[in-house]
Amino acid sequence: GYLLTGDEAYLAPYYSARPLVGRHLDELDRLFSSIDRQHALLDRLPGLVFGKMTELEETIILRRVGGLAAAIDQVREGRGAASMDQIRSLLTDLRTGEQQELDTHTADVLISFRAGGLLAGISVLGLIILTFVYLRAQEQAQLRQEVEVFSRSFPIRCSSQKRGQLVAVYI
Repeated sequence: GYLLTGDEAYLAPYYSARPLVGRHLDELDRLFSSIDRQHALLDRLPGLVFGKMTELEETIILRRVGGLAAAIDQVREGRGAASMDQIRSLLTDLRTGEQQELDTHTADVLISFRAGGLLAGISVLGLIILTFVYLRAQEQAQLRQEVEVFSRSFPIRCSSQKRGQLVAVYI
């Protein structure tokens, strides 16, 4: 708006954003500090951003001093558009790298959950088997006890071997 009209009110967003640029770059640097491959890309961003800010300031000054024609000539050179294309491309690369990092971590977490789930499933199965074996042993002991009570109540003359077979038949 400012380049076409010369109305300084159109520059308000530009002037309010200028002091925030450094803080936002510092915040990005902090957020990406633990990701080495992203850091190499991020190191290029301040130069590109401050280059764009300088180009904007020069164009604003040209409009004030040289008028509309000088500002339009500056825009037609394409320097501003080229620097914005570089910034957009770099930000796209950062987003892509961040998405790949997220995908890798998500896959690692899923593998851990699956392994944990498998371990839990095996543990539960083991507990079920142990419970079954315990209950079966209790049942066998109960039956042996009943046979003993029965054999005492009705004395049968037989050898211990025969008595064992009787227990085996009863069970």
